[in-house]
Amino acid sequence: MKKILFIVFLLLLVGCEKEDIITTSLNPGFDIITVGSNWEYTGCVLSVNDDQTYNMAIEENNIINSQLGEYEVIYQKEFRETIYTCTRIVKVIDDIAPLVTLNAGIDTLVVGEEWIDTSVTAIDNFDSELTITVIGEVDTATIGRYEVVYTVTDDLMNKTIVTRIVNIIE
Repeated sequence: MKKILFIVFLLLLVGCEKEDIITTSLNPGFDIITVGSNWEYTGCVLSVNDDQTYNMAIEENNIINSQLGEYEVIYQKEFRETIYTCTRIVKVIDDIAPLVTLNAGIDTLVVGEEWIDTSVTAIDNFDSELTITVIGEVDTATIGRYEVVYTVTDDLMNKTIVTRIVNIIE
């Protein structure tokens, strides 16, 4: 009887071979980049039983950092005749407001003189056409301090606001 129990025990031990637990995980990194910026490779790892790790190679990287959109970076690793895949989504966005500069002009005038709005110059990191909105009026017939507000907006609604102060004196 002891021999039979021993044989059953041995068969259970042989039949209970531990199966590997294999996982893939993305390393921490920035998955959102500003248009024109370079994406930093941070990788993906294949883990076996949480004690063996292997870096996965980039199989495909279609990021175009000069175009807005979502792009896939696909990592792969062959392990024990099986190909494991890991995918990272990288989003290219425009989150930078236009750069706006007040154009030089004469902004302190004597009552009755003509004021000429010299406006602003604006450039953007991505959009070539910008919208400029001007709010405010200058009454050159009345002494006072006047504000002219310029709002410059790109296609993605990133905006910059600058204010010109015009003084009408005696």
